[in-house]
Amino acid sequence: MIAEMRKQERALSRLDELFLFADSPMPQKDYLLKKQQRSDKIASCQQQLHRLEQKSLFTSTLSDEQFVFRASSLLLQKALRERRIDVQQLTADVGRPVLKDFILSVIESIVSKDGKVIELTFRNVMTHSFRHDA
Repeated sequence: MIAEMRKQERALSRLDELFLFADSPMPQKDYLLKKQQRSDKIASCQQQLHRLEQKSLFTSTLSDEQFVFRASSLLLQKALRERRIDVQQLTADVGRPVLKDFILSVIESIVSKDGKVIELTFRNVMTHSFRHDA
């Protein structure tokens, strides 16, 4: 796009030189017609560049949010692969909302009694029961 715009600007400059300094005169009507065509193409290129810049600004805002989400997800996946999870550190690294979303996507229900987890039911319908010896 930029290359096309520069090409049209060079053509317009050459057209001006041709009209003003050529040995054989160029008819003013032809000059004005060609000048208008080049100016229209330059304006079109500028409009397209402006639209691309606007899209780019909007996309970069979304990309930042997506980047943070993906980075948090990668940190969570890494912690899960290592199988040694420091919950406080993980919460600091990925944030509470990411952990909450993960837990809600994996666990269907939690049953507790006297502050102790008795049963976990996962989204895949598997249930894990815990025994707490007194």
